[in-house]
Order: sequence, then C-alpha cells, then structure tokens
Amino acid sequence: MRAWSSILLLWGFTFATAAIAAESSCLARIEQVGVHGDSVYRPLSGTPTNLTIDIRLRSLSNCQPVITLRSNDVERLVGVSGVLPYRLFDAAGRPFFADGTTRIAVQGDNVRISLTILPGLLMRPGPYRDRLTLQLLDNERHLDSREIGAEVSVASQATLAAAGSQFGGFSVARGAAMDFGVLEQGKEREAFLFVRSNSSYVLRLRSDHGGVMRRESGSASQENSISYQVGLDGVVLDLKQPVTVRGRDEVRPEVPYTLRARIGQVEGKQAGVYRDVITVDVVLIE
Repeated sequence: MRAWSSILLLWGFTFATAAIAAESSCLARIEQVGVHGDSVYRPLSGTPTNLTIDIRLRSLSNCQPVITLRSNDVERLVGVSGVLPYRLFDAAGRPFFADGTTRIAVQGDNVRISLTILPGLLMRPGPYRDRLTLQLLDNERHLDSREIGAEVSVASQATLAAAGSQFGGFSVARGAAMDFGVLEQGKEREAFLFVRSNSSYVLRLRSDHGGVMRRESGSASQENSISYQVGLDGVVLDLKQPVTVRGRDEVRPEVPYTLRARIGQVEGKQAGVYRDVITVDVVLIE
C-alpha cells in the first residue's frame, strides 16, 4: 500500500506542475494609462470634442492579450444638467462598445483609444464625468486592470441669428433688415432674434441714433430725423440709451424673440432715405 500511495502522490504533483506552467504562458501587465486631448466641450462650436486614452503595456512573454473597457454610465459623461453621450474608436478608427465584452486585440505594447463627443448638446456649464474599467485578458484569464477617469468641462456659449422683413419677405444673414419702403406714420415691420445658449444671458440693444432714423447725408436736425417705437416681445424699449433685457431661462432656440418697430411722425420731414442700426448683443452672465 505504501508503494501505491507514493505513485499516486507523484502523479498528482506532476499534474499540478503542468497546470501552473500552462496558466503562466502569457505574462503581461498594464504599465501606464494617460488621458489627454481637448477637455473643454463647446456645444455650439460645430466640431467634435476628442479625448485620447493612451495605454502602455508590458509583456513578459510572447503572447497576444486583449483589452476590454466597461463604462460606469453606459458611454455617457454625467454632469449637472444631464448627460453627454460619447463613442469610442480604436487606433484604426473602428467604433466599439465599452460594455466589458467587446475585445480589442493588442498589437505591441501601446494601445490608443479615442473618445468622441459630437457637438450641439446644450448642456449647462460644468464638469461631466464617466469612469471606465480597463481589463487586460488572456482568453478568459484576467491579467491586470485599471480604473480610467474621463472628464470634460462644458463651456458657456451662445449664438444669435436674426431674420428681418425684406420687401415683404425675410432674410437671414449676419444681420437683418426691416425695410419700410415708403415711410408712413404707423407702419410696422418685424425682425426675429434666434438665441441658442446653454447659460443664463441678457440681451443688450443699442441704437446708432438714439432711437430715431436719420436721413442719409443729412444733419441731426429735427427735419432730418424720424422717430420710431420699438418693442421686444411686446415690451416697449427706450433706445435713447442702451437697454438690457434678461434672456429666457429655458433653452428653446426654435422660439425667437420678436423685435417690432413702428414709424412715428413723418409729416414735415425732408425727402430722402432714412436709416438706423440697432445692435443686439448676447451677454452670458454665468
């Protein structure tokens, strides 16, 4: 019985040694992880925001491990007023999911991953974050792992577009025109101001001639000036001095402000072309 027992112990030891050797066939670890790129998200810039995740590995044996990423918030950066969805791409530009199961083959000791956020998401300013778990695997065997923080700061931005009356129609350009044609007392024209902003703001309006239309090539005399009344969304403004109006709190760029002008007394005025320029600025206050 002792001899039989010795043979059994010998075989068990040899089997265990073979198993350890098989499991140790791939030796690799994560040396360093760095995140860099444009950490400021500008929602109205028209260009994507890109972060780069650089991963440095160290292989201690001849093997080809794979990596996976798992997002803590389903590929979204979470912040003060919502989420910023993003997409991940490998070094060849191929998209993949941070679901913990999609595998990226490792070629060499350096891996580069791009994180892209598309523009146009009107989130409130502030930090937006996600946390990713990076795993290094050999088939199903775990070799190493790291936690990666992804973060961008949303910048305050605003845009202003205008559309105005132009011979009975409308025009959209850097500015807008309210063309009255032949001036008559009480004649009205409108312009529409389209504001997009992710922050609180005010509108500042100022008139080149202090709220009157001035005859071209004419002096600043009474007979060369025609007064007009202007209102913003039905509220009458006095443009003798610059005026500041608080903007809307909600983000609804499809609903414009209405700027309406009404011609005053024209009797006794000199014949000619009368003009004024109203400048509107969007000023962010947060």
